[in-house]
Amino acid sequence: MVKGALPSGQALPRIAAGLAAVAFLSASQQSAAGEKTQSSEPAGIAAFTRFPKYIDAKISPKGTYLGVLVNENSKQSLGFINLKTRQFASGLTPDRGSMVYHFIWANDERAIGQVAEEDPMYMNGVTFGELYATSANGRDREVIFSALKNLEWAQVMRRIRGRDNTILISTRAMREVGDRIANAYALNVFDGKKQHLISSPIPGASFEADENGSVRLAVGESEGVEDRIFYREPAGQWRELTALKGLSEGDLFEFSATDRVLYMAQAVPGGGFGLFSVNVDNGKTTLLSKDDTVPPSELIREHGSGRVLAVEYEPDMPSYDFVAPDQPVCKALRALLATYPDQHVRLISRTDDDSRAVVEVFSDRNPGEFLLVDVKSMSAEPIISARPWIRPDEMASVASVLFTASDGVKIHGYLTLPKPDASKKPPPLVVVVHGGPHGPRDHWGFDAETQLFASQGFAVLRVNYRGSGGYGRKYQEAGYRHWGDRIMDDILDATRLVIKKGMVDSNRVCIYGGSFGGYAAMQSSIRAPELFKCAVGYDGVYDLTLMGNSGDMRLSGLARGYVRRVLGEDEKALKAASPAYNADKLRARVFLIHGKDDERAPIKHAERLRDALTKVGRPPEWLVESREEHGFVNEANRERMYARMLSFINRSLNLPETFATGAPAKAN
Repeated sequence: MVKGALPSGQALPRIAAGLAAVAFLSASQQSAAGEKTQSSEPAGIAAFTRFPKYIDAKISPKGTYLGVLVNENSKQSLGFINLKTRQFASGLTPDRGSMVYHFIWANDERAIGQVAEEDPMYMNGVTFGELYATSANGRDREVIFSALKNLEWAQVMRRIRGRDNTILISTRAMREVGDRIANAYALNVFDGKKQHLISSPIPGASFEADENGSVRLAVGESEGVEDRIFYREPAGQWRELTALKGLSEGDLFEFSATDRVLYMAQAVPGGGFGLFSVNVDNGKTTLLSKDDTVPPSELIREHGSGRVLAVEYEPDMPSYDFVAPDQPVCKALRALLATYPDQHVRLISRTDDDSRAVVEVFSDRNPGEFLLVDVKSMSAEPIISARPWIRPDEMASVASVLFTASDGVKIHGYLTLPKPDASKKPPPLVVVVHGGPHGPRDHWGFDAETQLFASQGFAVLRVNYRGSGGYGRKYQEAGYRHWGDRIMDDILDATRLVIKKGMVDSNRVCIYGGSFGGYAAMQSSIRAPELFKCAVGYDGVYDLTLMGNSGDMRLSGLARGYVRRVLGEDEKALKAASPAYNADKLRARVFLIHGKDDERAPIKHAERLRDALTKVGRPPEWLVESREEHGFVNEANRERMYARMLSFINRSLNLPETFATGAPAKAN
């Protein structure tokens, strides 16, 4: 047990009161503007469709303040708690139509908020690169970077060591179209003056800074989706690291100026994956950490030197390999992991001297609790829960699934079973397919969508099919040009496995997904028409011939190159793998959900599939939200969407249309 730790779920009264003040200010402003405020304790479907109330918490560099990002009615505000007095200090609640979606500390007194503006055409906030500076004591706040004035979009990167009045930002020109050159600036957080540091060597590249805040790396891709890595000395020019000895194919994490090494995740000869340090001067490669199954997912680094302290891996449930187990922060994390068994602890922020930190404790049933940790005294005190209305003991457990696909490849996934009902019969199953497909993956942890289905009595299967991220480059590339067949077979093999084991009702199976997951829901139903009674597509892609030629992807040469590599250009093959051209093979009942203003998967995808299904006498159910894009963000729209979806699934599986009352509220 961590010495002095408070039991999980008991928030400190004064800190909780301060955070409540932030939410109150946000709600009051919206009420004054005529906006409808929501109940603080959502129930039923809303308990799962509402976004987290507390999104982020960061401690200031010297530990004087705690900054907290609070969501109220889909509007995010920034609040500050004085940790000496435990009182609310101030809050940054932008004008109506604006919200803070990200922030960093510039120094112990001043924070920088990246602001998103509501676009009258859309429901979600759009960032135009506006940066606000605010003092935690509330004495002054101002725009320090105006996108309209600079004609650039800005993105906050990090602090610059030794310059408390300056942060590092990257920008891209507003007037350019497609893949843009990035520029790095040192931005004064008091007067807004900026100093140009360097431009990216190729369009579409992003910057990486060292532990001192100096831009050292630029990472991008060719139009053939091949990684390109560039390196520079603090005052030098870019050089591409193509010929660096010891640099093999892998994923770049970060750079340590102290040791002059790149940290790379690469396959280990003989099997498994590791974190390697690669010296940029001589190419010397050193294995620092290894896992038999997956590459690293996160690093914890020492503040001063940038050296790696711990490596996180996530084959199923995440875990750490502590490279420096006796370092104080690592000792505190190890103690917290022992205190919270069957949960994971993730480091969120810490003071410059590593004496205090903020961590998040979460699990498959716990949406997340923020803790304030005193590293020196090895004590921790809960601050607040991300979703205070959720009771973890009422949630369903998530079990990892490992199976061998029909061609011998090992596939990982997760199965969630609802609490048994009185009949003790196997539950109906919803297969939920993640989007991407390349890069994203399903994770162990609290998943609100999964818990919503489980609360209604459904088992939920999620599969990290080949092509998913998180399992190495070869695994991801194994899904290239196999969207319509091999990826689908992984999903189908997993579904048949849980049916064969008697864990679910084979006669009551539905499949659902968003984006690529929507495509997979339809294509899996075409490939195995006997398996699914219904299929739900949410912002899905259904005509592969449109990929790269419509929506926002058509503006980017890199995006078009990506599509060529992962899908190919054979129109006949693309049509053969497109649900819109194979509607006659769909036997499952279909529900199509789409945002009218979706630019990533334009609505013409859904319209073409709808028209094709109607032509063969199987018109789908249909839901379009006029001001939503790729993924609904308005909470009323989300609640309505999931209510319609659950009704559709229940009717398709001949189940009663009843909804649970939701997760009971718990004390904050």
